[in-house]
Parts: sequence; structure tokens; C-alpha cells
Amino acid sequence: MSAGYRVLSLEREARSTAALLKSLGVTVDVRLSGAPLPGPVDETLAIVVREGVTNALRHSKARHCAIRLTVDEGHPGGGRAHLEVTNDGVGPGDVAVDREDGTGPGGLGGSGLRNLRERVAERGGRISTGPDGEGGFRIAVTLPCAGQDPPGAAAPVPASSGTVLRQGSGRR
Repeated sequence: MSAGYRVLSLEREARSTAALLKSLGVTVDVRLSGAPLPGPVDETLAIVVREGVTNALRHSKARHCAIRLTVDEGHPGGGRAHLEVTNDGVGPGDVAVDREDGTGPGGLGGSGLRNLRERVAERGGRISTGPDGEGGFRIAVTLPCAGQDPPGAAAPVPASSGTVLRQGSGRR
């Protein structure tokens, strides 16, 4: 690891992007609930949040953004993390981006969603992107939590003390 390199954290990314969005007048709803996530899952979901918020800022006229995480710990074979990043800035007639290559009709779309698809696939997960049916845009990711730490990796990264973002963890 090089000096100055910092592993991404879902909680830190959600907190910093929420602050950025609020400073720009966008209302934000962040709800992160569930057990601490294995490091690779946590980092992948942090990247999803970063890309989702980047898309909201660059390609929409969002007035509201939501970041929601739930963890299904009872899933056969281990828990699954479900993350949704939504914004209300995409209106009817905007390009739908939900193709295998991350582009919309006519090949439109950047590399960000395509890269997310690759990262999520590497972790054995699923991703869907596109209109949310209510005039907004949605990125939804499901990742398996079991077996995600490489051999010799540290234990799952716990939420920092005093957080208000990870609801249901007993901290406020």
C-alpha cells in the first residue's frame, strides 16, 4: 500500500457525499442499516455511492438524493448487502441506462456505470441502473457478504463510534 492511500469506506463516502449534496441545496436521506460489512463489500459499495452521486451532480437536476443500505443476514449461504442510490433529477424521456454494457440507446453513457458493472460482477453481485419509475434515476446493487475477504484479510470494518448514519447498530 502506498503512503497516503486510504481504503474507501461506505460510511465515510455516504457522510461526505451527503455533506456535498446538502451544500449544493440537494436534500439527502442516508440510511445505512445492518451488520458491519466485509472490507471488499464495504469498499465496493462506497464506490457505488460515489458514482451514483457523481451521476446525480453531472447528469441530472436532482433536488433529492437517497442512499439506502440493508443487509439480509439470513440469506442462504451468507448475508447479502442491498444498496440503492436514487435521485429525483431524471425526468421522462431521459435516456434509460440499463444495458449490459452500461450504455443507453445509441451507445450513450459513460464509463462509470460500465465500471460499476464490472466491479459488482467481480464480487458475485447484481446491479441494475435506470429510471426508477417515479421520474428519477436508481442504481441498485446486491452483493454477497460471505466469502468476500481474501485470505489473511482483516475482520469486517466496524462503523465508527458515534455514527448517526448506520441505523440499527445501537449507536447514535
